[in-house]
Amino acid sequence: ILFFKRARTSIKRYHYSGKCIDEISPKHDGKIVFDNSLDMVSNGNGDLCIVATKGPSHFVVVFDHSVNYRFLYHGEEGKQASFRPTSVCVDCDNNILSLDSNSRSIHIINQNGNFLKIFSPFIGGPGTPKLKAICVYKEDKLLVGQDTGKIRVFKNPSLSDVTKL
Repeated sequence: ILFFKRARTSIKRYHYSGKCIDEISPKHDGKIVFDNSLDMVSNGNGDLCIVATKGPSHFVVVFDHSVNYRFLYHGEEGKQASFRPTSVCVDCDNNILSLDSNSRSIHIINQNGNFLKIFSPFIGGPGTPKLKAICVYKEDKLLVGQDTGKIRVFKNPSLSDVTKL
């Protein structure tokens, strides 16, 4: 079992006993990939899926279990500038779900970085709660946390059509 602790441009991996195993600085072509990491998760094949920023850019970057760069997801084609991911999780098929706080939607990509769909169940205007975190629970449920402390539950959108439970 590994635990991760994020620093600005590095990630510390810990054994469940609390002992630091190593500190890694994810790079691509010899360059640091991000300035700051916001959230991260490891999927079923050991990939690290990280919500990160570099300058004004926000994205999800994925590294394999040996911290080799795999791909970077900037958002739906043509709308990359407005993509602001804040939370990430994976489902039982290793699809990556990222919460976009700007559009109040969830982007779903497969484990190879291919766009699958966007789930947008949230309608709101000024004063509407902000979406903070997502989690897939027991394969078929998607939990979405709001800044009010309320958690909304949906049928997992990567498995089928989405319905509110």
